[in-house]
Amino acid sequence: MIKLDLTDPRLDSFRDLKGRDAFSGGTLVAESSKVISKLLDANIEPIALLASEEDINDCPFDLTRFPEIYLLARSDIKKLVGYHYHQGFIALAKRPLPTALDLLGPHLLILNGVSSPENVGTLIRTAAGLGVTDILLDHKTCHPHVRRAVRVSMGSVFYMRWHQTYDLVSAIKSLNKKDINVVGGANDPGSISIEEFSWSGVGQAIVIGSEGHGMDPEIRQACSNLVFIPMEQRVAHLNAAGAGAILMYEMLRVRRA
Repeated sequence: MIKLDLTDPRLDSFRDLKGRDAFSGGTLVAESSKVISKLLDANIEPIALLASEEDINDCPFDLTRFPEIYLLARSDIKKLVGYHYHQGFIALAKRPLPTALDLLGPHLLILNGVSSPENVGTLIRTAAGLGVTDILLDHKTCHPHVRRAVRVSMGSVFYMRWHQTYDLVSAIKSLNKKDINVVGGANDPGSISIEEFSWSGVGQAIVIGSEGHGMDPEIRQACSNLVFIPMEQRVAHLNAAGAGAILMYEMLRVRRA
């Protein structure tokens, strides 16, 4: 363990995280003891740990897993990272590599232009809780390993297989060839109510579109089916995270039944 001052260059990877996320060089940042414990449990390679002097003696995870441990006072950690932070532990680790597209399935979450790290993190946490462990993202979607998405997922992202693509239409066609039914969530004319939809096929994938515009037109066309969640007239749409949770639950509920 090394006690440092704020100017030490060894702390640069943790500096001003609010706008930067320490997302360069194939790394990620994990905050709080619960999230870091999951990172270690998933055997993601740790690089360094930043810990407060007040909390280091009560650390609930294995400190010996970290090659470097840097100590600062809590007040100095807040100054260093650039936002109010009181958890006491921040880890830097190597970012997991993507999974090949042909290895994903049979059940997936597909994100099309979901730009909010909060929504991405919430969707991943929900997916993991329901048993969906594979996620396919387009290049317009927030990366699942940015700091805020990791934190909101409560570390569930570390147990996910993921693949990011610049050609989501082709990726969907590849899933279709494996008899994975790709279902888009869209409250559009011609969509089928989830109460009437038959979740057939070897597997299923749920597509959630962007927060503001929903799915891109070409992604709508690529989907095998479009489904909607019955809603009261005054509320035409749910947000991305809410809609995704309902659709994934319904998909797996019917499969289990």
